[in-house]
Amino acid sequence: MELIVRVYAGSGAAADLVADVDGDHRVGDLAAALGAQLGVHDHDPTITLLRAGVVLDPAATVAESGVVSGDDLVVGAPYPV
Repeated sequence: MELIVRVYAGSGAAADLVADVDGDHRVGDLAAALGAQLGVHDHDPTITLLRAGVVLDPAATVAESGVVSGDDLVVGAPYPV
């Protein structure tokens, strides 16, 4: 599936990114890939889904996470919402 998301780094940098993922890819893998695009070099970056105000479980699959195109995500250390 193709996800088109706005991704914010902890530094405040933001970018609209397209990710081509399978539903069984892990959230942690998505976080690492999106973080690399924004220069986030945290050891184990997390994704905060702003729409829901939650930090996503890195072990969950992308399908289980509920992330959809159009979402705003924060990648890096857990983001207080």
